Amino acid sequence: MSVEDFWQENKRFVVSVGGGLLVFLIGSMIVDRLYGSEVARVRTQLRRNESSLSAERYRSADLERAREANEALAAAVETLSSAVSFETRPDFLLNPRAGGASSQYFARADLVRQELASLASKTRMRLPADLGLESLKTTREEVIVRHLEALDLIDRAVRMALDAGVERIDKIQVRLDPAFDSRAGLGAVERTRVTFQMSSTAEPVVRFLAATQSGRFGSPLVIEESNVTGARSKLDEVRAEVTFLVVRLARQDADADIEEI
Repeated sequence: MSVEDFWQENKRFVVSVGGGLLVFLIGSMIVDRLYGSEVARVRTQLRRNESSLSAERYRSADLERAREANEALAAAVETLSSAVSFETRPDFLLNPRAGGASSQYFARADLVRQELASLASKTRMRLPADLGLESLKTTREEVIVRHLEALDLIDRAVRMALDAGVERIDKIQVRLDPAFDSRAGLGAVERTRVTFQMSSTAEPVVRFLAATQSGRFGSPLVIEESNVTGARSKLDEVRAEVTFLVVRLARQDADADIEEI
C-alpha cells in the first residue's frame, strides 16, 4: 500500500493523533513555563531528603545516652510516685482469708469509730458520730477498697487533730474520683477526696496542718486545698476546711526498653 493510499484511508485518524500530540506538547510547554521552577525545587528537596534518610544519624553512643536518660527519668518518676501515692496500712487492706469485703469494711469502720470516740472523750473533742462514713450499699470490691483507704486517712487525720488540741471536727466527707464510674475511665492519677471541717482556736489548727506533713504515719498526707477563716460567733475561733487526697497512680510499664537502632 502506498503512502497516498494510506493517507486517503487513515487521514482522519492521523489528524486526530497529530492534533492530540500538538495539544500535549503545547500543554507541557505551558506547565513547564508556569511551574517548572517549582517542580525543580521539589525534586531537589526530595533528593536531599532521600540522602538525609539514608545517612547514619544515630550511633551506639547515642543509644547509650538515651538509655541513661531513660533510667534517670524512671528513677525520678519512682521517687515522685512514692512521695504522692497513699500507702495504705495493713489493717486497712482487704484480707482474702477474712471473709467478704463488706464485712471487713464494716468491722474495721466500727473499730475505728470506737477507738476515736474513746480518745475524743478524754480530750473532750467533738467528733461527728459517723466520721463521715456512709453506709455502703454495694458489694463492689473496688469501691470498698477505696473507702477503706479513706478510712485509713480519716483515722490518721483525727488522731493528729486530737494530739494538736483541735476542739471540734464538725464534718467529714468522702468523695471518690468523679471518673471512677465514668465511661472514659480513670486517668493516670486517681484522687479520692476526704474533706474535714473543723472549728478551734488558731494554734491547734496550725499544729494539725503541720502534723499532717510530718510523716508520722509514713509519708505526709497530700493536701489538695485548705481554707481557714475567722468564726463569726467567737473572735478567738477559726473555721478550717481541709481537703486531703488519697492518690492512686496508674501502673507504668517499667520493663519497657529502648529498641535497638
